[in-house]
Amino acid sequence: MSSASVHLCLGWQNNTVELPVSIGENCLCESGLACSGNMCVSPESCGCFHHGEYLKAGQKVCSCKQSCLCLAGGHVACRNVSCGEDEECKIIRGVQGCHPKPRVAQCSVDGSQYATFDGKDFEFYGSYNYTLVQTCSLQKADVEPVLIAARGNHSRGRQIYLQVNKMHFKASRAFCGKIQVNGVYENLPFSQNNITVHQKNNGWISFKVAGSVELTSDLRNHILVKIPDAYQQTTCGLCGNCNDDPSAAQRHRDL
Repeated sequence: MSSASVHLCLGWQNNTVELPVSIGENCLCESGLACSGNMCVSPESCGCFHHGEYLKAGQKVCSCKQSCLCLAGGHVACRNVSCGEDEECKIIRGVQGCHPKPRVAQCSVDGSQYATFDGKDFEFYGSYNYTLVQTCSLQKADVEPVLIAARGNHSRGRQIYLQVNKMHFKASRAFCGKIQVNGVYENLPFSQNNITVHQKNNGWISFKVAGSVELTSDLRNHILVKIPDAYQQTTCGLCGNCNDDPSAAQRHRDL
């Protein structure tokens, strides 16, 4: 083809582009056709120019708030979208969109009533040291060893113990705005090694370990433990095995 004047699909949107013959015949199209990517198409089959990016007809681009489809002929149709309750907006492999939230298992203590990670409910009237969560199987490289234990009962108040990232925490209502970290009293709020500890005015205390466990308690009646999906089938203790089998809950006490 000898003509050096070539219509790209962008040219049908009032941007006729001139290309030299030396670019190669793959970039040239016969009269009446336009270049769409590496194909020659009729003008009505052209793609779209959207936010500085050329889209072929039928190509879709999505964000967490909008989904846009390139229609043949250079028109873009967009509609508003939103992430579902079980989704979150994040970038995976360079693409932003709504992706499933990481699964989180919960274990709760309400007085003497317990609910395990696997949904088993039972009563436990302990007034001594007992283990809520312990990583008993560490076959996964991305799992940080964790130990959560408690002492006392809900009528007299509970002391909470947390071991994670080679750090030992102890919380009690008797500490008056402090916690023990590796045996040393520290003021609240506390933050170190991706671990944050906060206490509200009503006495509730919250531990958050980045990418690992969350522990919340009023240090009397209520304890709530959350762990991500990575801990599935690695735990034992009163909170269960985290293996989706309610009948397999194990009850362990500290020695």
